[in-house]
Amino acid sequence: MENYVLDNDERLFDFLLEKSQFKDKYKKEFFKNINTFIFEKEKFLSFIASKSLNESYTSYIK
Repeated sequence: MENYVLDNDERLFDFLLEKSQFKDKYKKEFFKNINTFIFEKEKFLSFIASKSLNESYTSYIK
């Protein structure tokens, strides 16, 4: 997924802005709207990194 973000892949934006059931949340969280959408790449990369960590085996270690 990081490669899609870093490459500004159009398929990622299509999914985030149009096809995802969470598209409204993604628009608010990861895009600025100044007469157009500006993707907050670093914020999204941080989100997917934390999501991956939360679902890894380390989330079960206490």
